[in-house]
Amino acid sequence: MINENAMIMANGMTALIEKLGVLGAEKFVFNLTKSEPFDYTEWRRENLYEDISLEELAHKAAEFSREHPVKFRG
Repeated sequence: MINENAMIMANGMTALIEKLGVLGAEKFVFNLTKSEPFDYTEWRRENLYEDISLEELAHKAAEFSREHPVKFRG
């Protein structure tokens, strides 16, 4: 059985490729891993959902999940 981290990585790459294409996904991963320090948690705090309540965020996440069901490949 695939471990949880491997499943997350596989689903993440699938999502990136679906949205950005193979080259765009590779550029995204490269930019995340290049030598410059990048603090995703800090970036997320500063750039995503600054003025949104936890309840609204949960509602948006549930809505997104309904509209974009996970497709497992295997």
